[in-house]
Amino acid sequence: MRKWLGTVGMLVVVMGCGANVEAEAEPAPATGPGSDGGSTAPDAGDTTPDAGSTGTTTTDAGGTELQPGASFTVATYPNGIVATDDAVFVVRGARHSGPNSIPVQAGMQHAVQVFGRDGQLRKEIAVAGGGHAAVLSPDRQRLYVAHFSLDNAVTVINTVAGAVEAVVGGAGQMEILVPDALVASPDGAYVYVANNGPSSTAWVNRINTITNTLDDWRVDVTGGYLCGLELSPDGSTLYVNSWTGGTVHRVDVPSRTVVQTTPVGDFPHTSVADARGQALYVMASGANGVRKLNALDLSLIENIPGPYFGYWGGPVSGVRSASGNHLFVANYELGSVAVVDTNPQSASHDRVIHQESVGTNPVFMALSPDGTRLYVANNGASTVSVVDVSAYR
Repeated sequence: MRKWLGTVGMLVVVMGCGANVEAEAEPAPATGPGSDGGSTAPDAGDTTPDAGSTGTTTTDAGGTELQPGASFTVATYPNGIVATDDAVFVVRGARHSGPNSIPVQAGMQHAVQVFGRDGQLRKEIAVAGGGHAAVLSPDRQRLYVAHFSLDNAVTVINTVAGAVEAVVGGAGQMEILVPDALVASPDGAYVYVANNGPSSTAWVNRINTITNTLDDWRVDVTGGYLCGLELSPDGSTLYVNSWTGGTVHRVDVPSRTVVQTTPVGDFPHTSVADARGQALYVMASGANGVRKLNALDLSLIENIPGPYFGYWGGPVSGVRSASGNHLFVANYELGSVAVVDTNPQSASHDRVIHQESVGTNPVFMALSPDGTRLYVANNGASTVSVVDVSAYR
């Protein structure tokens, strides 16, 4: 299941979370709400801002916000996605088409597309190829993009200016290698990075968000390539998903120690901690299930019943609602989002209470700051679906 691909000072082995670059040369579809998915726009590798771009991300410009059930078309293969008060940032990456993952070669150029909440493209920000995970700082003023590529970099974007602020890593260093997942600390001081190196080596390090440089914090993780990161609400515990190992690791952040590892089933893609810091929900995409673990000792509390489906592409990502009483789960193969009731006082606690159809192969999702809209990046359709989740705030 591994691919030996190239060198970055030494031979690098990489196998990540289901992204495949075999179709990388396909043209991008047209952008904007209601665009025909079969139509074409300029090549997705062209990252020149559109002629109407102002260089800022105040993007509404008088447009009408897209209503729930609508979608807008983006460049081919959207991956990471985040939402600010007035914009949706979509990271163009690679196609997710199987569990064997090949990183993008070094030197390619893609873009982070910036859309208004009306679904209109406002700007494109040129970045390295292979964009995968994306995370916002708690104040939503900076966006961090992990590039699953041999560029070995994390891009920092100022969301107010709509411009690249820094690139952490890059050529000639070995601290950031083929990064596949990110998580920001609750206080915004750090962004943790999951790295995948030679011969199944993997580690997590972190970026100081004041200096945009790595500090000396690092934890080596054995057992396979890393794909998902999550932090406890107080930032003291880091949860690390091993894609190839089928495990979750619990890391004590102050002591930089892996204190526990537990199997969860094939291809755990992402995890979400509950708002109370008591449970961890693991999207075990190859095991067709959501595992609810005790956040303190990783013991299994419950397998959340489906419906889910897929050899590797069942539940792939999750987002906690604004109140923390619901969990939104993207189901890759089914093309849907499931709503799980996570309120311990509810009669339907830890059950799927609603399903919403979206586009083909949803991967990542983003909640609007007010908690009423869920934006779903549909990797197979090259669209973003807008889902009304106001009933589940």
